[in-house]
Amino acid sequence: MASKRRLAPGMSRSATSIPKSRSNARTPTNGTDPAHTREIILNAARQLFAELGYSRTSMQAIAKRAGVARATVYNNFADKAKIVSLLVAEYMEGYVYIGERLQRAADPNETVFQLLERTVREAITWRVANADLRPAIDAAKHIRGSGWMQMNAAADEALLGWIGEIHRANARAGLTRPRIDVDLATSSIYSMIEATLSSFPVDASPEQIGIAASQLSLLHWYALYDLDPEMAPRVEQVMGDGRSPEVSDARRRDGKAAFNVQTARTEHPVRLLPSLQESEGNALERSDGSRTI
Repeated sequence: MASKRRLAPGMSRSATSIPKSRSNARTPTNGTDPAHTREIILNAARQLFAELGYSRTSMQAIAKRAGVARATVYNNFADKAKIVSLLVAEYMEGYVYIGERLQRAADPNETVFQLLERTVREAITWRVANADLRPAIDAAKHIRGSGWMQMNAAADEALLGWIGEIHRANARAGLTRPRIDVDLATSSIYSMIEATLSSFPVDASPEQIGIAASQLSLLHWYALYDLDPEMAPRVEQVMGDGRSPEVSDARRRDGKAAFNVQTARTEHPVRLLPSLQESEGNALERSDGSRTI
């Protein structure tokens, strides 16, 4: 999508957070900027879908809330279905943005477990932050041609792909359990995240989000690794400097692994995700199947 990603009410582009309630006050358009007019219409529709539901919201009501003529709404959108499709597309794009932003702005000093946990936490937070979109998403599931199934699949693929990057980097560093097919295991374990995202209460508190993210991350971790999360290497050790951490087999077995980063290159040096070395200032600025995230 070429347009800048629309944020949920109260969201900042620097971090994902629970939003403040959106004001229902009507904001008139300036009459000169078509993009601004579309934005006002979309915001008005989003408010009304949340307040009244999709079926009870008319194009006339959207026009009134937006402060424009009904003809202006139709000049921008053929019908309500088109509006819903765009709102849902922008919501789903948020899941793509999570992985891209974390990849470009990851803290090299945090551990790979912390990076995994932050990914899960931001995915859950994004659902909660966009609680007002649930009526629109539910409507999109039943609208022919809304593209909901394709958008949901693309969001899952992007989030799964990013989590897979983390696990594959760890596998190449020799950190995963023996005889584990990392791609198969990641896909199977991701289904737990998908199931949680599809049913997580949208009125959850930040504390509840943190607990869920921690539990899901621990399940992921112990399924693939036999070392404690507290002993996980830093992102830069596994993904950034071309050197692979070595773990004592004896200490790995008793769950007290310690990492000794070697100055000499290993036979198979790890040089994955170079974009993780970029500064946080380079973060992106861009814009549910039966389950929906």
